[in-house]
Amino acid sequence: MTEVKTTLKKRLKEQFKIKKENSGFLKKIIETLSALIEETQFIVTPEGFHIKAMDPSKACMVSLFIGKENFDEFECSLPCKLSLNLDNFDKILRRSTNNDHLMLTYNEEEQKIKVQIIPEGSTYSRTFSLALLDIEYEEIPVENLSRIIFHTKFFLDIDFLIQVVKDAEIYSDTFSMKSIQGQGLEFYSIGSIGEMGYKISPEDIPNLDLEIIEESCDSFSIEYLKKITKIHNIAEKTDISLRTDHPLKMEISLIEGGELLYYQAPRAEKDEINGSDEINDL
Repeated sequence: MTEVKTTLKKRLKEQFKIKKENSGFLKKIIETLSALIEETQFIVTPEGFHIKAMDPSKACMVSLFIGKENFDEFECSLPCKLSLNLDNFDKILRRSTNNDHLMLTYNEEEQKIKVQIIPEGSTYSRTFSLALLDIEYEEIPVENLSRIIFHTKFFLDIDFLIQVVKDAEIYSDTFSMKSIQGQGLEFYSIGSIGEMGYKISPEDIPNLDLEIIEESCDSFSIEYLKKITKIHNIAEKTDISLRTDHPLKMEISLIEGGELLYYQAPRAEKDEINGSDEINDL
């Protein structure tokens, strides 16, 4: 019996079939991630769909998981790790409308991902293929980052964060977050032409859900925050965690299921920063 099971396992090939009837959901995810990351690994397992990657400068890291129950169809025989160019994948998905049905398939023998776009209410489809990359990836330190004990945690509507970032950008390419015991949060940006600042408390925003174990303060690059907040159209809830001299953490729950975990290294008080030290050393 053991020999039969072993033989059957050897015959299984890496392959999957994923269908999402709302193309706009996956389009927005890939559009957002491709703005941060050029190349990455897709990890498809019988449990769901994963992406874990760092941007080229290693200043930020993303970890996406969408469970199989959040797709309209999901079949996966064995775990698959596929390297591909996100920008090219984004170009293909842009050829769909938000209401198109989207089918992703992969077969180990072909070594390509096939993308089938099916217009809503139609019987015809368009099929695109995307060649895989032959690249080795270093291990992403998600487990190290998950062990950080953050001193400040709060819920913030992602549209409000976009407003803060746009206001801060008038003055600088960075902005700062600060938590103050008994008061709340401060967001501010200082530049040669002036400065801007927000002071908010749970009384100002009832669902702020603010917890301050210890006061925290750090500055962050606006460039990366502008890119990750592109996902706002499909974001349901955003939890933010802060600790001085540690990466910013954002946990973004997606409206159609799944979660995007985002870490961004703090901006040093100099013109150039080395984000790799911030993320990799943790």
